[in-house]
Amino acid sequence: MLRWGKCIVCGRCITVCRNVMTVLDYAYRSINTIVTTLFGIKLDEASCIACGQCAVYYPVGVIIEADSTRYI
Repeated sequence: MLRWGKCIVCGRCITVCRNVMTVLDYAYRSINTIVTTLFGIKLDEASCIACGQCAVYYPVGVIIEADSTRYI
């Protein structure tokens, strides 16, 4: 789960992601810099392998691993 409103643009998620798949990157490099998926595509459609490393290294809880298991 991504909660971008809490992002402090520290770049830790980008650094660790570049070591695995390079899914996250900066956009609008200026005072409006944000962290987003490469080319702004949806995370579901990106090449993310859901390794969870971005969630582990992120200091403020913007990226949280969510359990999407459906029980019957």
